[in-house]
Parts: sequence; structure tokens; C-alpha cells
Amino acid sequence: MILEVIKTIGEFLPLNKIFAGTLLKMLGITYVAEFSASICQDAGYQTIARQIEILGKLTILVMSMPILLALLQTIRSFSHEKYKTQKKTKDSRFVSSVS
Repeated sequence: MILEVIKTIGEFLPLNKIFAGTLLKMLGITYVAEFSASICQDAGYQTIARQIEILGKLTILVMSMPILLALLQTIRSFSHEKYKTQKKTKDSRFVSSVS
């Protein structure tokens, strides 16, 4: 069922296979960290449980860096294209007003 939903999302949004794999790994790390932390809390080891939660969050943060960088590059490319379009429009208005 989960794979079907992922395939459906992939049809709507063309994702890079590397990013999809990274997202699945991050999901798995989240579940393992939460499950492990819950077991430690049930056993009375709250300190270790908290350390597992922090390690899981830091691992996901590190794994998400390439995705975040790709997102920022995409945003930058859109803003540069918009700036170039605006500059061309202003330049063409200036040229037509001078003529």
C-alpha cells in the first residue's frame, strides 16, 4: 500500500530517484529511533531514550542537507530567471521610450 501511494505521488511529481530513496531512509530512521526510544523509556532508561531521539533527529538533519541544497538551488534559479525577465522588460521600455 505504501509503495502504491509513493508511485502515485511520483506520477504527479517527477522526483529524482535519489531524493525518493533518501526520503524513505529518513522515514525508516524516524520509525527505528522512535521505537528504540520507546523501548528504552519503558525499561526505565529515559536518558538513553532521549539520546536516541537526539541522534535520530541529527541523522535526519544530516541526510536532508542534499535535498535542502537542491531546493535552494531551484529557488535561486527561479529568482534569477524572474530578475532577468524583469530586467529585459525594463530595458525594452527604456529603449522604446528613448526612440
